[in-house]
Amino acid sequence: LQSVKDLDTTRGLGFFAGHVEPYVQALRVFARLYGSGLPAGAASADAIRRELHSVGSACSGVGAITLAAEARSLQASSGERAADASALIALAAAFSLRLSLLATAIEHALGPQTSG
Repeated sequence: LQSVKDLDTTRGLGFFAGHVEPYVQALRVFARLYGSGLPAGAASADAIRRELHSVGSACSGVGAITLAAEARSLQASSGERAADASALIALAAAFSLRLSLLATAIEHALGPQTSG
């Protein structure tokens, strides 16, 4: 996981008191949820704001600090430019791509889940 850009595993593990298995499971859930980026239902400015809040927390919780900060910044700036919904939608689309790339990189770094 150290090779995954924009993932601070030390910080992420800190949220799990250093317990690796629950952290890895959280990373797997994160990768599954955000492998396609923001949910498709986040098409309106209000829906995007809500998703940015949720995904920002999820990013922070796994150690994706850069994306967490970006989500918070987009969410905050969306309130300032409430009339410019099209700009928010475009910025959210770019964020969604970066989120998807991170989730995919995490999934590849973890490899297939083994049962047992």
